[in-house]
Amino acid sequence: MFASSKSNLLRRFLLALLLIVLRARRRVMYERGELELGMVTLLS
Repeated sequence: MFASSKSNLLRRFLLALLLIVLRARRRVMYERGELELGMVTLLS
């Protein structure tokens, strides 16, 4: 029971960390511009 709650907490922490990293990466992309344009061409 304790182990499952611990793993759940770890998963929540990893998800929060991933969100922070993605937000920072997106912000860098918007500042650069060409990377954002590259992502648009890749998606379309």
